[in-house]
Amino acid sequence: AYHSLLEWLAFSAGLGLALVSLLTLALSLVGLLYGIVLWVLLLGGGLALWPEIRRLRAALREMPRGPALDGWSRFLLGFVILSLVLVFLLALAPPTEWDALTYHLVGPARYLAAHRLTYEFDNYYLFFPAFSEMLFTTALGLKGDVVAHLVHFSYLVLTLGVLVAFADRHWNRRTGLLAAALFAAIPTALQIAAWAYVDLVLTFYSFIAFYALFQWLQEQAS
Repeated sequence: AYHSLLEWLAFSAGLGLALVSLLTLALSLVGLLYGIVLWVLLLGGGLALWPEIRRLRAALREMPRGPALDGWSRFLLGFVILSLVLVFLLALAPPTEWDALTYHLVGPARYLAAHRLTYEFDNYYLFFPAFSEMLFTTALGLKGDVVAHLVHFSYLVLTLGVLVAFADRHWNRRTGLLAAALFAAIPTALQIAAWAYVDLVLTFYSFIAFYALFQWLQEQAS
């Protein structure tokens, strides 16, 4: 059972994004990689998830209020929120980063132009694992490169959220805010979060896999 709403959201969002990546891969394998197809699936998925959205709204309304934050916790929360706002604004800028312009966005653009997965040998970077690139393909197909930036930014939010959830489960909310603030204080983490990179995707799934394994081992030992 989930310990908190935040824990449920982090695991659910991570699984949902993984399914989007796999579905995009499936479309690219059968030659159905069209923007209109992606929009239809997005709207259809939204309708299918409507009961879960209503459940989330109800959970947010019924969520019990915890003890008031002390001054230190408010400072940590404010630092995290300010960091996220600044990174979000940076993510709205056009891509200029080498990796993004060399392969993270080049591959997805080629796949969308061909409406399928292509195998061109002029760019060996495109033969790297492409889990994140499938998400960027969806982003480009729906709107553009800024959405791809926001995909990577969302993994910063998820990473911070799962850090808070883990610390809250095993210690307390104040420790969770400290963990999130320390991660948000890493300059490189904030910088790349505004780019169409893959580092925070790996960070999130690595930690959430450790989280799930740790909980399972604890349950087996109890």
